[in-house]
Amino acid sequence: MNMPVLEIVKLSELSGEEKYRLSYHRPIEPLIKSIQEIGPVLPLLCRRNEGGIELFSGFRRKDAMLLLGEKTGLALVFGGNQLTEGSGFRVSFFENALTRGLNLVERARAVQILKQSGFSAREIMIEYFQKANLNAGLAEIEKLDRILELDEDWKKYLVEREINTKFALALIGFKEQERKELKFLMNLGASASQFRELLAMLNEISKRDGTSLKKILEKTKLEAIRANEKLNSGHKLNLITDELKKMRYPNYSKLNKRHQRLCQSLKIPWQVKLEPIDYFEAPEYKLEMILKPDSPVKKIFEKILNAVSSPDWEKLFKLNDED
Repeated sequence: MNMPVLEIVKLSELSGEEKYRLSYHRPIEPLIKSIQEIGPVLPLLCRRNEGGIELFSGFRRKDAMLLLGEKTGLALVFGGNQLTEGSGFRVSFFENALTRGLNLVERARAVQILKQSGFSAREIMIEYFQKANLNAGLAEIEKLDRILELDEDWKKYLVEREINTKFALALIGFKEQERKELKFLMNLGASASQFRELLAMLNEISKRDGTSLKKILEKTKLEAIRANEKLNSGHKLNLITDELKKMRYPNYSKLNKRHQRLCQSLKIPWQVKLEPIDYFEAPEYKLEMILKPDSPVKKIFEKILNAVSSPDWEKLFKLNDED
């Protein structure tokens, strides 16, 4: 039985990027530093085909060596009859997934390659994602490769901010021109939570009013906020969020003012936050407390109990304009 052999290969002549590469937008500097200090720890994994030698695992190591000026590298080379393309990708998938995990774009790329090889979404879920402990349901896997339709700016942003699949796919629902207009979110440095909140509101407003994203963003106040050079990015994001809340939840502003007045009359202690769930869409609240070792916990709870027994407490749950 033939065994794979260790060979010195020319790095620039290795093919296989399209067939096997999963790594996307990962920092190369730590790997470069490691190779400089101790050299490559593992050989590249390759297979020989009719056209030459193709790399199926070790793309970032190859990139790091090229950046260091290396022309050749040590590789473990399998014969084409020893290792099929499918087996080569399986090795690549599990090596990456089990050693460092896969980011959103890498998962999308894996799904794309496996679908092209004839795997169904269910087979991908059971034979690959579940065995690699990657949390992804069947519905998600069926659509995951659509993320690759996004341009590089969006893909990098989604990876950097660790945006989940649900909201990444929601972005796909916008037209290409609309996605370009939405880039103000990444330009302002929106966090993952800000991105999710703003995208959800824009999507809901667009569907409810039957209007385009462009028309929503052209609203006078939103345009003025974005164009105001005196505001920093964080302030702009907060103001844009407030304006979209007013559009998405028309009664939010007046109900929030009423809510603040009632909380004052109820003498809710400052250590306690009573916040509406879903912007007063329903009479539901969440209670948050800030406690320190020396906090007067007993007094805080006494004040809460006093508030609950007040007639104004019932008014909190009657979402109208009357105090």
